Amino acid sequence: MRREGFSTSICSMFSDPARRSDCCALACCGVLASDRTRYLVLGQRPAQSWAMRLLLYAGLPLGLYRAGDAVIASAREDEWAARCRAAFPGDGSRAPDLSAFDGPVDGVEGLGPRLGLGLALVASSGIAVACLLARARRSRSGLRRDILERLRALEEQDQEQAHGAAPGASGDFHGHETSQAAGNCGCYRIVSDDGGSEAGTGSEPAATNGGDLCSCLWSVLSSLFCRACCQCWCQWCGMCGTAQEEREIPRLVPEEKWRRRVDYITFQPHDEYLPGLEGLRARGEGSILRHFEALSELSARLVRAGGVALLLLAIWALSGVDGQFTPAHLGIVVATLAQSLLLLYLVHWRWHRLDLSLDAVIKCFASGFFFSSSTAIVVEVLVSLAASCVTALLGLLAIVLEIELGLLDEPTGVGGLDQLKPSIVRENAWLGVLAVLLNAFVVAAMVEELCKYFGYWMVEHPDLLNDGELANGGGSCGAGGAEAQGGGAVRRDLNSRGVGITAGMVATAIGFSCCENLKYVLASADVGVELSTLAARSLLPVHALAAALQSVGVCRRDLEGDRSHRLGRIILPALLLHGSFDFFLMVAPIIVAVRHADDLGGQDDGGTDAPYGAYLRLCEGLGTVDGDVWKPQTGGGTDPEGGGGGDDPANGTDAMIGLVSFGLSLLSVLAGGCLYVVASRRQRHRLELLERDGTAAPVAGLVAPT
Repeated sequence: MRREGFSTSICSMFSDPARRSDCCALACCGVLASDRTRYLVLGQRPAQSWAMRLLLYAGLPLGLYRAGDAVIASAREDEWAARCRAAFPGDGSRAPDLSAFDGPVDGVEGLGPRLGLGLALVASSGIAVACLLARARRSRSGLRRDILERLRALEEQDQEQAHGAAPGASGDFHGHETSQAAGNCGCYRIVSDDGGSEAGTGSEPAATNGGDLCSCLWSVLSSLFCRACCQCWCQWCGMCGTAQEEREIPRLVPEEKWRRRVDYITFQPHDEYLPGLEGLRARGEGSILRHFEALSELSARLVRAGGVALLLLAIWALSGVDGQFTPAHLGIVVATLAQSLLLLYLVHWRWHRLDLSLDAVIKCFASGFFFSSSTAIVVEVLVSLAASCVTALLGLLAIVLEIELGLLDEPTGVGGLDQLKPSIVRENAWLGVLAVLLNAFVVAAMVEELCKYFGYWMVEHPDLLNDGELANGGGSCGAGGAEAQGGGAVRRDLNSRGVGITAGMVATAIGFSCCENLKYVLASADVGVELSTLAARSLLPVHALAAALQSVGVCRRDLEGDRSHRLGRIILPALLLHGSFDFFLMVAPIIVAVRHADDLGGQDDGGTDAPYGAYLRLCEGLGTVDGDVWKPQTGGGTDPEGGGGGDDPANGTDAMIGLVSFGLSLLSVLAGGCLYVVASRRQRHRLELLERDGTAAPVAGLVAPT
């Protein structure tokens, strides 16, 4: 049964594990997939270059927002500096007047207009986003309308040839369907061609080799939204509709055209640059300049874009416009990129440059850097909210139950809530461990490993396509590939292809970790903290090792033809490694907090004056207070800065807990490394047997959809 002329439902994403187009529809809100569909179906290239689109859709809103935020921050900083000068006189001639931090402040010139300007700039960024989203929706609607008209013409032609029947769909219906499917955010009511509701049917069954983990998860979401949520399918930025349109390319485009695979963005056919890559492999070329000369247009653009970005960052740092980004911070950025390039050199160029082309490595790295990381950020926020709701609900129920059972200490006198805090922390330590467990294994490990896998899977490169995809149009390696290459094709044995898969997946993971490292490193304005963060994250390349573990399962599926190795079994070892590493690091603060639960009680017995200390630290950070004149007020002889607690046995115990936690995380990484070494050696032996006996299936692993 067709869906408004389409051969698949709008909620059929990931129903076929072999289909790469569904992954591409999620990257950049489906812009890449939509552009390629428009090019293949209508022969139209984007009206604007990618540089202009990035500047318009990302640079303009972010620039307005950052400018407004900077104006507001500057005004607020001047306001708080005036309050600090009023509260703490520079010569210490009188007692501090903390009332200066309450009510209006005097002496700040133009504070109101500056705040108004900042708010106006922030509001302008929101208006720009709304206008750009409306523009993008209009573009998606136009493409979908053209595709629907072509599908309708095909159906009319089929009906006339078969029965002479009249057309069934109308332009009005197409307009209503288009407005729903191309919307930025909303619900799509799935209706069949006869006008009946199709909601509740869920996704299409897996086409070739059954559903995998992702298919099952997506099927659950399909059932949830299509059956329980107003019989509608909820979507964002038309991504599901974009994937549905891309699945119609084989129906709308001549076979010789859609079988000739093309790159995203540049639309360069694979058979234009593959002979050059095969020539390098045939000659055993070791010059990196020759490999750069053989790059595809897309990879060359990515390299140039990276160089331009670094140049702009250097100009920005040297200009001194932004005090938060100095030449020292630029050096940290360069060091972060150098660490990733060093890993790529060791994993790929040093020993395996002929097993996977440099062109494929660049594309995999870029996919991990841009697509996997951006998708992971969005999905992690959503999953983290769900996990937080679960733990908060469980915590609330646990506290209510403990109060009913009398397990919590009875509060007495003033500040009873503060007196309850130690009992709550001690009795509910399990809740903190559960929160860490969910955060480590679900929010971080599962989401990031899935995003890295799909970041690799969406890279359509001749070096990485499996036999089924090559047979269905994998560039010059498809039918007639030898003639297209002039007889220069190099046959790669199974082990070489397996090494290429591993190098590609690790390159994707290195791109992902490079973006993540930049995010963590630049989160601090202190260069020393940035360096220590980079050093700590560089010592243990967990993402690269997890990707290598995934590659063993991918090789077993695609090269050995083991259909039982689907997505769940592929990512499971990587998930356990990644989750264990994060869990052991995250659980240490929970244990320390439980040990010091009694310190969470009231502080009315001579501790640090909290308001005074907080305001003093704030003013010191603004540079308006002389630290030699104003000192923190303490009670009980304890230095709040920690000067008198160096010999406290509790500090040694806490340090030991942190050391054990780090040791367990390190042990999990070593165990993952040993597992990969053993599994890869066994797999290499199996691939050698298959190669020697010639028993490998002609179409191994997944079969591309036809």
